[in-house]
Amino acid sequence: MIQLKNLSKHFTTVDGPVDALRHINLTVNDGDIYGIIGMSGAGKSTLVRCINMLERPTEGNVILDGRDLGTLSNAELRKVRRKVTMIDAENLSEECHASSETDSYAQGAG
Repeated sequence: MIQLKNLSKHFTTVDGPVDALRHINLTVNDGDIYGIIGMSGAGKSTLVRCINMLERPTEGNVILDGRDLGTLSNAELRKVRRKVTMIDAENLSEECHASSETDSYAQGAG
């Protein structure tokens, strides 16, 4: 199970502070599959990077099977990341789009 508890991520830019994530609470039960969708710049990648601790949250906790990932060493995190799969849908949509074009071409040629 993955639990996000009050997860926030703040950045400081030349234009001022940015709240990329604000107080996210979510539970993903074992076996569940979730998709994260939203507009460009909405924080999708930041959320995923915080879940797998490639980006450290400013506040809150990521709990995986009862273990707070924020307390783990880099070596322990590498082991955890091997068990949790995150798929970048941008690559999937390009693959589906390419397949669709190929199918259309093949149908038109016949």
